Amino acid sequence: MPAIKVLLDERGNQKDYPIIVRLAHQHQRKKVATAFGIEKKCFINQRVRKHSDAAIINARIDDMVSRASQYFAECKLKGKSVNLDFVFAEREGYSFNAYLANRAKDYTAKKC
Repeated sequence: MPAIKVLLDERGNQKDYPIIVRLAHQHQRKKVATAFGIEKKCFINQRVRKHSDAAIINARIDDMVSRASQYFAECKLKGKSVNLDFVFAEREGYSFNAYLANRAKDYTAKKC
C-alpha cells in the first residue's frame, strides 16, 4: 500500500527547514520538495501552524498529497504498477480543454 507523508527535512543546521512530501511504495521511496521552508516550531502534526502563510502552504501541500493519492488510486484501478517518478508528472489527460480538442479532431477525421 502506498504511503504519503509530509515531513520537515531537518538535515543541516539552518533557520528554515524545507518541507518535503515523502512517497513510499513497496521498496521504493521518493522525497519531493514543496518549495516552502519554515521554522521547526511552526510545523506540528504534518501541518504548518502559527505562520503568516500557513493557509497558503497547507493548501499547496494538500494539493500535492491529493495528486499523489489520485495517482495511486488510478494505478490500482487500472492495474498498473506504481512508478514514483510519475506521481507529479504533468499529464495532458486531466485537462478538459485538451480532451475537447482531441474529441473535435476525432469528429473531424470521421466526418471527412
